[in-house]
Parts: sequence; C-alpha cells; structure tokens
Amino acid sequence: FLIAFFLEALVIYFFKLKTFWQSVGISIIINLLSIALVYFIASFLLSRIGYEFNGLQLRLPVVAFIWWVSVVAEGFLLLLFCRNQKREKLFRASIVMNSISYLALYLIITNSH
Repeated sequence: FLIAFFLEALVIYFFKLKTFWQSVGISIIINLLSIALVYFIASFLLSRIGYEFNGLQLRLPVVAFIWWVSVVAEGFLLLLFCRNQKREKLFRASIVMNSISYLALYLIITNSH
C-alpha cells in the first residue's frame, strides 16, 4: 500500500492542492481512513446482497463498486483537508488518484505470481 500512498500523494501535489510533504501526509491519512471506510461500507453492502467479501479474489463489478466508494470517500476527505479548493477539482483529483492506485495495485498483484 505504500506505493498507493506515494502515487496518490503525487496526484495531490500535481493538482496543486498542497505542497509535496503535505500531500504525502494527507495521502497517508486519507488512505488509512478510506481503507477502513471502504472495507466496512463495501463489506456491509456486499454482504446484504449475498456476496462474500474475499480479499484478492474479487470480480470486476465488485472492484468497480469498491473503486467508486473509494473515489467518493476520498473526495469528501479531501474536502476536509483542502477547504480552499473547488469541490470539482478535489473530486477530479480523487478519481485520478484512485484510478492510478487501483491500476498500480492490479499490476503488482497480477505480476507477483
């Protein structure tokens, strides 16, 4: 997950939301909170429809749902840390951050076997 933290910090920095080191700190905090939120929200909602939440063995629609929950959660968390930025810019950053992170983690997981 350190790679995701770093990649998302770079996105925050390149969107000119914060300085580099502030971006790293915000990325770590947002990701830790987001992981907890996504795990509890996604596992709760998926269990309600009869899907067993099982780590790395997730179908594409489930990954897309988790990605969407991550985008929304991190977008709202960015609102807390970057109050002087426009909401649209923060949610665009959240979409880019999560897309890059999910793609990087996918590539790492699929190439690790």
